[in-house]
Amino acid sequence: RNHKIVEMLIEDNNEIDIDLENSENESPFLIACENGNCKVVEKVFNCEKGNEIDINREDGKGKTGVMLSIDASIYEESERIFWILRNRND
Repeated sequence: RNHKIVEMLIEDNNEIDIDLENSENESPFLIACENGNCKVVEKVFNCEKGNEIDINREDGKGKTGVMLSIDASIYEESERIFWILRNRND
């Protein structure tokens, strides 16, 4: 369900800062990884500005998206996120 909201926001606003951080240094990408939400990760990467996302960005606790997806303890979703990241530039 969240991926539908993200998709609408991205499609309706080309000026949106897709890599904007909140007060805890979390970007939409980091939050999606932390929650194991592969659909949101895919939507964010596949949007027009997806190549602007810093996949090595750390949150306020020094964790990257990959680290957060592992911490989420959702093994299957973590594997999908790794696959998305590996194939990002293809």
